[in-house]
Amino acid sequence: MSLPKVLYLLAYLCLFWLVFYNFPYLKTLKIYYFPSFYSKYNPKISTTLFPILQSNTDLPDPEPIKNSNFQYKSEFFSQGNIENLHKEGLQCNPISYGYNKTEGNKIFPPFNWPECSSLAKRNESYIKIDRISNQMYMTCPKGKDSYYFTGPLGIFTFTSSETQKYYWRVEKYSDEIKADNIEFAIGRCGNKGKFKEVALVPIFNQELFKNLKSFVKNKPRMIIQLTLDSISRNHFYRKLTSLVEFLNNFSNLFPNLTVHDFKLHSTIGVDSIGNMIPLLGGKDKFIRSFKGNQKIDYYGDKALWNILKKKGYLSLIASDGCSDNFSSSLGENLSIDYSLRQFFCACSEYSIHTTKKKATKQKCIGPYQAHYYLLNYTKTLAKMYSGVNLWFYLHLNAAHEESGQHASALDEDLKQFLEHIIKESQDKYDIFIMMHGDHGMRYGPWLSTIDGYQEKKLPVMFLISSKSILDEFPYSYHSLHINTLRLTSNYDLRETQLAVAGITEPTSYSINLLDKISKKSRICEDISSIYSYCACSSTLKLDLESPYVEKILNQLLSYTERIINAKSYSHPKYPLGKICRKVNLNFINRAFLIVINNVSEIFKIETFLDDSNARFEINVYVYSDDSGDSQGEISESIVAYGHRMKVKILNIKRLDSYAGKCKKKAKNAGLDPATCICS
Repeated sequence: MSLPKVLYLLAYLCLFWLVFYNFPYLKTLKIYYFPSFYSKYNPKISTTLFPILQSNTDLPDPEPIKNSNFQYKSEFFSQGNIENLHKEGLQCNPISYGYNKTEGNKIFPPFNWPECSSLAKRNESYIKIDRISNQMYMTCPKGKDSYYFTGPLGIFTFTSSETQKYYWRVEKYSDEIKADNIEFAIGRCGNKGKFKEVALVPIFNQELFKNLKSFVKNKPRMIIQLTLDSISRNHFYRKLTSLVEFLNNFSNLFPNLTVHDFKLHSTIGVDSIGNMIPLLGGKDKFIRSFKGNQKIDYYGDKALWNILKKKGYLSLIASDGCSDNFSSSLGENLSIDYSLRQFFCACSEYSIHTTKKKATKQKCIGPYQAHYYLLNYTKTLAKMYSGVNLWFYLHLNAAHEESGQHASALDEDLKQFLEHIIKESQDKYDIFIMMHGDHGMRYGPWLSTIDGYQEKKLPVMFLISSKSILDEFPYSYHSLHINTLRLTSNYDLRETQLAVAGITEPTSYSINLLDKISKKSRICEDISSIYSYCACSSTLKLDLESPYVEKILNQLLSYTERIINAKSYSHPKYPLGKICRKVNLNFINRAFLIVINNVSEIFKIETFLDDSNARFEINVYVYSDDSGDSQGEISESIVAYGHRMKVKILNIKRLDSYAGKCKKKAKNAGLDPATCICS
C-alpha cells in the first residue's frame, strides 16, 4: 500500500474515532452556551436591561397569636389604607397600587345610572311565573300579541351558547301554562323587536332537599363566592360608595360577623379564565379549552362543587353573561344543582342584554339590571333550601366593559343583596362570603400607564365571616388581620373555603387564610402566579427615544415578525401570502418592562402596522437561564446588554377589533386569526 493511501486511511480512522468517542456529547450539545453563573440564585450577575437588587428573603414574620389573646376590631375601610403596605417590609413591593383617589376620579368621574324601570317606564315585567299556582302567564297591553319561550331545556347544564340557540322555540301566547318544569320565561309584546319580558324563579327539588338535609348535623354553612368581574380594589372604592359605607357600618349591623379588606390580592392569570378556573377546578388540571367530548364535567373530583357535594352542599353557578370561555374550560355538563347559564345565554341571544366589552349601554333587561335577576334568584334559592349547606358561585359582569363607569351600577343592588342575605341567614347559618374581583380594571388607559396596568393586577378582595366559623380556627383573628397586609391569591381562597367546609387541601402555593400567615418573603413564584400578571412584578415604562432601549426592542420586533408570519403568511399548509399577507411591525406605540429577577424579564410591546388598523400587544420573555425553555414559542438567541440571551413569545394579542370576513377566513383555514392580516 502506498504512503498516500496509508495516510488517508489513518486520517479516516482518526476522524471515525473522534466522532464515535464524542457521540454522546454531540447528542447533548446545545446550540447556545449560557454560563452556569447566569442564575437568579447568583444576584451578583445581572443580565437584564435595568439590573435590580435582590430583596432580603429572610424577613422576620410575627408569631401567631391565639384568638383568646387577640382583640378583633374592624378597620375603617378606605382606598388609602393601602399606603401602610410600604411599612410592612414585604418582598412583594409593587411600584404602584393603581390610581390614587384624585387621579382615579379624574379619569372615571362619579356617575349614577338611571333606574332601568324609568327607562322601561314600568316597574314589573309583563311575563310572570307564580309558584303558588305553578302557572306561567303574560299580561301584555291590550291589542298586542304575546310571544314567549321557556327553559331550562332538557340539555346539558353548562351548554355552549352556539348549541343552545338551535333549541329555543318561540310560541304565540294564548293562555296560562303549567310551570312545573319552567324555571324561566322570556317574552315580548308585539310581533317585532327584542324580547324584553323575563321571569326567573328556581324550581324546588324535594328529593334533593331531603338528601342534603341528611348531611346536616350542626348549624349549616353558607359559602358564597361573589366575583365582581373587572373590579380592582381602587375601583371598588371609587364606584361602590354605598357598599363601602355599608361595610364601614357592618360591625354595628352584624356584631356576630367580621369583615376584612385584603389589600395585596394579586391576579394569577390574564383574564377571568386564568384567574377563576384554577380556583374552581384546581391548578393541576387547568386548561383553557380541551379537545374531544365537551359534554362532560372536565375537572371531575377536583371541582369545588363535586368536592363539596360529598359534604352535602347545594351548588349554584350563576353568571349574568354568556361567554363560552367558561364552558370551554369547565365542560358543558357540570354536576351542579342549579345554573343560570341557559337563562342569560337566551337573554344574550334574544334581548338587548350583552356583556361585550365594546357595549357601553346600561345592562337592562326589562325594568331591572341584568345582575338583579341573578341576585334575586340566589335569595329565593337560599330561602327555598333553608337549613341545608349552600355553596354559591356568583359572577357579576356589570363592569365587564371599556368605559369604567358601569361598576357603579352594582352599588345599591349589591349592598341590598348582602344586607338581605346576611340578615335573613345570620341566625340559621354560619356565613362565609368571599367578595372579590377576578382581575382589576381593563378599561380607560389601563394599558398605557403604570398605574392603570397595576390596577388590573390588584382586584378587590373582602372576606365576610361569621365569628362562629373563625372560633373553630385557634389563630384566625390574628391570621386574618396580618394577611390583609400580605400577598394573597385565589389559590388561598380555594384552600380556605374548603377548610371552612371541613376539607384539607394544602398545596405549596396556597395557604388557609384562617390559620396560616402569608410570609413577608412571599412573591409571585410562591403563589404560582404568571409573572406578567402578578402584582409584585416591578413594571417600568420604557423610553422609546433611548438608543439602548431601541436596540433591544428592534431585536424583539424582528423575532416577533418571524413568529407572526410563520403562523400566517408563510404557514406550510399554503403558498406564501395565499390567505394572509406578510406582516411588518414598523411602529411601537408604547412598551413596558416587567422585571422578574436578575436574569429574566418580560417586555410588553404595543405595536401597529403603518398601512392597517391592526394593533398588537406582544409579551416577550427575555432570559438567560432555563426558566422559559418549556413555555411559549420556539426561542431564539440574541446578544443584549453584553450578554447572550434567549427570547421567547409568551403571547400575541390583537388590540383592534379583527372580527369579520378575515377572521372567519383564517379560522376556516386553520390559521390563528389574531396573526392574520388578509391579503
